[in-house]
Amino acid sequence: SKLAVDTFQQPHLRAIFRYGNDINDMWRCISLMLQITTDLANANLSCAVECWDLNDGHILLIEAAEHLPSWVDDDVLQGGVGGPEGTHNRCWIVDGKVHLIPPTNKSKRDSSLMKNKKVDLLSRREALIELVDAFHKDPDDSSTLAPTSVQRSIEHRINRTDYWNNSDESRVN
Repeated sequence: SKLAVDTFQQPHLRAIFRYGNDINDMWRCISLMLQITTDLANANLSCAVECWDLNDGHILLIEAAEHLPSWVDDDVLQGGVGGPEGTHNRCWIVDGKVHLIPPTNKSKRDSSLMKNKKVDLLSRREALIELVDAFHKDPDDSSTLAPTSVQRSIEHRINRTDYWNNSDESRVN
């Protein structure tokens, strides 16, 4: 019913982290979000987390840029979302994995309207609904799960994160 859609609430985290000049702080936070969502999944709970850097934008997409599906950069008329601006609300961490919400028939529903659009924008609410729908259809192999190469690039970056401040000699001694 229309009322059910209008009152839809998907549990998700919205946290604002302030970090200094050490880029590792941002990756520590992302690592923490991956761990929290993994722990929640192990308790049969699910939560979606979006990681966004105020200056750089969607940091997970930036890190995995070489491994992203072609629809991320494709024009809207070619079935894509129109590049970086169109990826807003399309990349999430759920159950300890990176998920990408591809353009769907729903977001391309009226081709006459899409002709003049340069990007295919997705609201946070629409994104969360799409994530829930994907998990309900196939919880073991979600259609939104990012490719393995994307997962590995994020894991690799987190593994390279310096978890100790090198200037703090007291921890070494």
